[in-house]
Amino acid sequence: MKIKNKKISYLTSFIIGIIILLIAINLAVNFVSIMAQITTIGNRSTEPGFQYFDLKDKLKDETAVGFLSDITPTPEDNDGQFMMAQYMLAPVLLDLSNPGHKINIINAPTPDSAKAILSIIRAKPTYINPFGKIISERYND
Repeated sequence: MKIKNKKISYLTSFIIGIIILLIAINLAVNFVSIMAQITTIGNRSTEPGFQYFDLKDKLKDETAVGFLSDITPTPEDNDGQFMMAQYMLAPVLLDLSNPGHKINIINAPTPDSAKAILSIIRAKPTYINPFGKIISERYND
């Protein structure tokens, strides 16, 4: 009986050790991921629209650009991304749901929806930031 209990004890210890190792690896990976995001966005993570901050330099010569999203096309019902982008990118005027501009910002939740918007407006991405916000330029027909 004592030998059987020792085998169970070793097996239990081994399983607990593996679980602790997996938890430690998970914590380390999450820590590295969070630190990478913090260094990417600097100290602007509490400012509304910080996801759009790096687009400002790319749009410095523009006066108005389109803002396209597949979420909700009206200013009253959108998820707040349009207002946060407008706040961060001022004085550039964002024109919601108007693909008529040569330069457009694409706010899409998935890469597939971004590709769909790009194909509909006949544009190519010129810049994609770490948050998936896309600056696109329409083709010259």
